[in-house]
Amino acid sequence: MRIRSIVISITLLAVTAFIMGTAGPVSAEKVLRIGTPKEPVNLNPVLISEIYGESVACSLFDTLISFKESASNPAPLLAEKWEISPDGKVYTFYLRRGVKFHNGDEMKASDVVYTFEAIQKPENASPSKQFFEPVKKIEAVDDYTVRLTLDGPYAPLLLAIGTATAGIIPQKVVEAIGMEKFDRAPVGTGAFKFVEWVPDDRIVLEKNKDYFLKEPNLDKVIYRPIPKPEVMASELQAGGLDIGSDLLPQDIGRLGKEGLNVLSVPGLSNTYIGFNFVNPPFSDVRFRKAVYHAMPFKQAIAGIFRNTSQRAYSWIPVGVLGDDLEYMKGRALEYDEDKAKDLFDALKKDGVLKEGFTFSIYAPQNPQRKKVAAA
Repeated sequence: MRIRSIVISITLLAVTAFIMGTAGPVSAEKVLRIGTPKEPVNLNPVLISEIYGESVACSLFDTLISFKESASNPAPLLAEKWEISPDGKVYTFYLRRGVKFHNGDEMKASDVVYTFEAIQKPENASPSKQFFEPVKKIEAVDDYTVRLTLDGPYAPLLLAIGTATAGIIPQKVVEAIGMEKFDRAPVGTGAFKFVEWVPDDRIVLEKNKDYFLKEPNLDKVIYRPIPKPEVMASELQAGGLDIGSDLLPQDIGRLGKEGLNVLSVPGLSNTYIGFNFVNPPFSDVRFRKAVYHAMPFKQAIAGIFRNTSQRAYSWIPVGVLGDDLEYMKGRALEYDEDKAKDLFDALKKDGVLKEGFTFSIYAPQNPQRKKVAAA
């Protein structure tokens, strides 16, 4: 008997759905098959710029600290403990001893220094570079102690260090083959080892039997890029996948009615309306407020996402450090067509908005996002 369940990530104006369970007959080898809506661009933490690369990299690489158990409270990982100076300018991390990279080399402070310096180097064009700009000095005090010195207090530093894009890479391996080749042959300290990457088909990982925390229960993890949500749903239904993401709301409801358990957790992504406010009328805050008042968010969310999403009030997801939901809810503009019309009329009167003005809205291929743009 196969037992499967749907896990829906209730996002901020977006939907990510997962169906989890055992696909196909039971075998001696425990394999987890995961469908992703897009293939990762990079697996090298220094080069990763998107969530699909992060989702795979977090199994291959470890960070000094972890936010996996709590989005707001860091926990020890490669670092057993850390200290922050009273003035907030010096961070000292004490590393675990005996942690091995997948090639058998011990992870040491020099690897941590190399990783963070690689993120900062302009020639690597790391998307994470901006998060490490306040760090002015990175040094290995000894083989198991790393010290970061900042030019001033910087609250998001631990978040940057605990993200998959700050996964620690082995200095010797990367220097031997280069950043680009390492991207297709990654070596980390994570719970799983890299096996192969067949473009547009699959990425295969196998368990790291010597993982320092505990030997993983799974033998293999296979990631399959499946851009079309309808195909993702079919694969889940047929047992070709154990986990699928970015399903259509109607498929979530349908599969739920077919005996799968539906569970919900807050997500981290959002769907939004953005403006390039360099040129008028977008540069005039009255125009942006008018669009805000004209958008029936509540009705659109209910109609488009079918109760699988919730209203976003800022960029910070609920539960993440810095959560400002209640503060932003008190300052949100309400759906009010009359106020929108008054603002548009004022813009026309001032010559900012011309009669008959039209503009294009870019929307990704995701069906829900296209519907939001239409609304």
